[in-house]
Amino acid sequence: MPPLDQLGHVTHVALAFMSPGIFNDALRTDWPLFTTVDHVRTQFPRETKVMVAIGGWGDTNGFSDAAADDATRKVFAENVARMVAATGADGESAVCRGL
Repeated sequence: MPPLDQLGHVTHVALAFMSPGIFNDALRTDWPLFTTVDHVRTQFPRETKVMVAIGGWGDTNGFSDAAADDATRKVFAENVARMVAATGADGESAVCRGL
């Protein structure tokens, strides 16, 4: 990583990639990331927003199931909100916004 004084222009960082399919499980409580949001925050200026990317590099499995109807969209959206709260992220960045 470059020194913090060289990262003042960075406004957002996206942690990649959570598989979309895990957000279709209404009972899910774990949110697997390769690192923690808190650790990433130490590597960037305090104002930098830390996002979690959902899907990517062709991983779209689960988006179609999530988009099937109102109930599945609700489960997906509630899980995304729970993941953001649990990880301490500032938001999510879904690769496919077709929901």
